[in-house]
Amino acid sequence: MWIGVDAHKRVHQAVAVGRAGEISERTIANTPEGWASLLAWAQQWPERLWAVEGSGSLGRGVAQFLAEHGQRVHEVSPKWTAQRRRTQRKPGKSDRLDALAVARLLREEATTLPLVLPAEEAVATVQLWSRLREDVVADMTRVRNRLHALLLLCDPTYKRASLI
Repeated sequence: MWIGVDAHKRVHQAVAVGRAGEISERTIANTPEGWASLLAWAQQWPERLWAVEGSGSLGRGVAQFLAEHGQRVHEVSPKWTAQRRRTQRKPGKSDRLDALAVARLLREEATTLPLVLPAEEAVATVQLWSRLREDVVADMTRVRNRLHALLLLCDPTYKRASLI
């Protein structure tokens, strides 16, 4: 069984896919209780493989929960899901369609998808701070570039090098 999870802030959508196609789906709260209910639901299938879209961001909690409980979990980039969704016969956007695209991608390319490993708390904290730093640097660069563009609009003789 291949189970794809489309992760969001408040809820996650999961779809289970077998060899013949979609078998079942489940919507859960993005809480430890919701993650536990998702695992309990999936235990009806003795063999299962998971993929979580965005396991380093909104899906981190559920991905780590599953990995810590001995489940094999793979990361799926939202870009891959969007590409897969566009190639479907019935194009559209919904959480169920995204979860289905994640599950199908997992079924077809599991060996090439990154594996999610349980993170030690100290390592996870450093990774989180590192990602936050990267976001802040990117935001500051955008603000700085926007400021330079505005200064050029206000004063065409403004030279970027004069402020550096």
